[in-house]
Amino acid sequence: MYVCNSASTRLCLFVLQRQYSIMFVRYETMAKHLHSIAEFLDAPSLENFMFRDRKSDFRRLNPRHREGLERTLGAFKAWLDSLPDLVLLEAATRGATGWQSV
Repeated sequence: MYVCNSASTRLCLFVLQRQYSIMFVRYETMAKHLHSIAEFLDAPSLENFMFRDRKSDFRRLNPRHREGLERTLGAFKAWLDSLPDLVLLEAATRGATGWQSV
């Protein structure tokens, strides 16, 4: 379970008050979670879904731009990297506890 902290307070407030479920899937690992995604979407199957390789690469950026992004978004990226590949946020209910990893 993930607990809201100061870096994610606004996001936590939003997700804890909504009336629908949300699934976050790390793009690079999406193919191994097709069954869970199909179940979440109430779809019969996603086995024929075509994935494209990611074309963007942070490492190919100009060093000056990369440093600026690291300064601005470094803590957020570290937080995202700490999450599991697939996270299901159930619809808010009374007494909801927040994040649930699947």
